[in-house]
Amino acid sequence: MYKIYAQNDSTAEILLYSLIDGGYTASKLINQLKESPTEEITLRINSDGGEIFEAIALYNYLKNKNVHVIVDGICASAASIVAMSGKTITMMRGSMMMIHNPWTIAIGDSEELREQADILDKLSALTVDIYSTKAKISDKEIMKLMNNDTWMNAQEALKYGFADEIVIDNDTYSELSEITGCFQDENGDWVVYDTDERGKPFNAEKYTSQ
Repeated sequence: MYKIYAQNDSTAEILLYSLIDGGYTASKLINQLKESPTEEITLRINSDGGEIFEAIALYNYLKNKNVHVIVDGICASAASIVAMSGKTITMMRGSMMMIHNPWTIAIGDSEELREQADILDKLSALTVDIYSTKAKISDKEIMKLMNNDTWMNAQEALKYGFADEIVIDNDTYSELSEITGCFQDENGDWVVYDTDERGKPFNAEKYTSQ
């Protein structure tokens, strides 16, 4: 289920902390928002995803609003489509975004299964089109990420353009170059070092420059 908190007459906060399915449908959310119109919406997401067409309907409604998306935990699958409705998308520390190709369960003969495969290809193309409204990479690169069921941490989402900013220790960053410990190597690739409590690097992640 979702929850809407009216902060005042002009702003509201929506918690998308569940699957996008029968309990969380576009019609329910849209009808509730229309009952108390607001000028600004903060959409906080912690969702594994759900039904693609419900997500697309939410995206199409919210993208025409003044929406600020905050990813508090996981923003996976169909939930990542909804996230693209934000005028700004903020990834909190420790959050992740996952994108992949649409999938289904089908039963039938070879012709029926080929038809289902064609439909899935069309859905993949629609999804790429939505991601491309925010991403800084090409459609071909987006498709490659989807083919690989890609899990992006906050820095990766920022690098690829799936997020506009990330929050680390209450500080907000809109560029990887602003983050302490993040630098470009001799090949122009971004390298990010995290440190443990002793200040020693325990993990390094590389981000290919554009």
